[in-house]
Amino acid sequence: MFERWTTRIESALLRRQLERARVVTKGAVSGRRIVLRNHGQMELGNGVALNSFPQGESFVTSLNTWLPDASLEIGEQVVLNGTVIHARQRIHIGAWTMFGPGCVVIDNDSHPLRRDPQARRGRDVAAAPVDLQSNVWVGMRSLIMKGVTIGENSIIAAGSIVTRDIPANVIAGGAPCKVIRRLTDAD
Repeated sequence: MFERWTTRIESALLRRQLERARVVTKGAVSGRRIVLRNHGQMELGNGVALNSFPQGESFVTSLNTWLPDASLEIGEQVVLNGTVIHARQRIHIGAWTMFGPGCVVIDNDSHPLRRDPQARRGRDVAAAPVDLQSNVWVGMRSLIMKGVTIGENSIIAAGSIVTRDIPANVIAGGAPCKVIRRLTDAD
């Protein structure tokens, strides 16, 4: 019974946090409080789970839009388990997508790629949209970089670094991530 009340309180705190940050929710959203910075637009579909594990584990979900033009759109029934998302331009995550703990999705280089340390502090940052289509499964501690599209029903193996598009209906993995095999109807 105590756990049920704790879950209700945590969900209420999360809803309040989302409201204060002007995040549009299209239905019920569950989870614990997250790291949240919304300087752009965020939209969360019905049934999104924002799971964070702060009791001794290092995986806290973090949703960030850094510029007024930045957008983050998360479809219905998406599960984020200690997932970090940084959008300077646009990130779209399709319905029924699931992330293992410790994944990162980023549509930019975070800082200019320069040798000069002063120049690295500039605002000239390369960015390109990220699109994860519906029913994608991203394994634990994977990194999805700028400009990537991952096709529907695809599985990204744990620990992968995705730097190029991945087609629909495949299992892909590695650093850099490559197609391992096509999924069949039996999968």
